[in-house]
Amino acid sequence: MSFLITGLWLLLAVTAFAAGLCLGGLLRQHRWAADCVPHTVSRSRDDRLVLACIELADQLTSEALRAQVHRALADAGVQVIAACGEPFSTLRHRAVDREPTDDPGRHGLVAAVVRPGYESGPEVLREAEVTVFDHTRTNEENRS
Repeated sequence: MSFLITGLWLLLAVTAFAAGLCLGGLLRQHRWAADCVPHTVSRSRDDRLVLACIELADQLTSEALRAQVHRALADAGVQVIAACGEPFSTLRHRAVDREPTDDPGRHGLVAAVVRPGYESGPEVLREAEVTVFDHTRTNEENRS
């Protein structure tokens, strides 16, 4: 009887060890996937394909090929965030630089897009990385 109990404990220990290895691998894989996929996007197969197309568009040097990928993304309901000239929004843009301007009317507007952003309906898949106009008041303007 004790031989049977010892064997069951051994089987249980081996099973627990194997399950721990599998679970550890899944957790490492999940952590990697979580780092690669924005938190605002679910991890369905379609979403992974959309994110792969976005990454591909980033790497293309041909404007014609990039436009083709953008058309395919548009067919899937994903739009490039048009940013130039828009007021800067922390929901849709991420400021990576500033562009000084003498025109106070341009302050806070997007001057240039460094890396395009993408949205699907109201959901932002990736914020546009942008340069923002910055009008710093001169001493003369501060006195008036």
